[in-house]
Amino acid sequence: MNHQRIYVTSPLLSLSRFDHPGSAPHRDPFEEIARSYSVNFIEKGNFSLRIEDRRWQMSRGKVFLTYPGMIFRCRHAEEFPEDVSFSVTYSNRFFDHQDDLRSVISKRTECVAALDNRLAYLHMRLTALIAGHADVMTAEIVAGELFAAATEAGVSNRRLHNTHQLAWYAERVEAARRLMESTYNDKHTLSSLARFTGMSPFHFARIFRELIGTPPHRFLMNVRLARASEMLIEKVSVTEACFATGFANLSHFIRLFQRTFGVSPSKFSRAKTQTVRSLPRMYFSGSKSDGRGNGY
Repeated sequence: MNHQRIYVTSPLLSLSRFDHPGSAPHRDPFEEIARSYSVNFIEKGNFSLRIEDRRWQMSRGKVFLTYPGMIFRCRHAEEFPEDVSFSVTYSNRFFDHQDDLRSVISKRTECVAALDNRLAYLHMRLTALIAGHADVMTAEIVAGELFAAATEAGVSNRRLHNTHQLAWYAERVEAARRLMESTYNDKHTLSSLARFTGMSPFHFARIFRELIGTPPHRFLMNVRLARASEMLIEKVSVTEACFATGFANLSHFIRLFQRTFGVSPSKFSRAKTQTVRSLPRMYFSGSKSDGRGNGY
């Protein structure tokens, strides 16, 4: 028997935990069919997972993904299993192109990944949001980061931070992140951000990129571009949007904006298909920013 505790639910996703009540013996179904995209963290216990002809031993520190229609089997050795999983389940409305996303997951060599520091950080953020009763929008944004990180997760040689160390880093990275989001038009530098967090520039740049998934400079540029796009939708002029969001050169702003959005700022402001709803995902991707592939 499975027991599900739902913490957050919205038309786009749900955050929940799965465990097994000790009141009745557990019987594993022969097989299960996933109905949704999901990212699942094993927090406690162990069981075996089989997808097609692949088999994994799942335990704390493992993450597995599902997509609609995926057939899998879970097997427990105990009559009263003690495993606990934290799950982020996405509705189809969360994505624009379900077929492309299904392909991303199903073509992975493995639907199972080992926990890395970025995934651990996002898991920590989501569980903290649950404990703090944060608003649903914040949970949806973090869940979007998680899906991107989980589908792109590879083999990492970096040592996992322990819980105390990860919390220490997360507190400082989040402070820097909030600072850039609230004062995006200020002249931030790597040195000033590092001083703000009490870390060396080298250490701050490495930890920020590791946990956020993009260097500080790219993150700041993406925040500025997202805010500029919102201003353009609000019919602010291109020149005003450029300088109000911290860009010092109009030509550079226009080139960067067009490279990121695929359309010039003036055309963007007139486009009927652009929506602010999709903009926050820019914050989490380093693939489109300054075009040079570098950052702090």
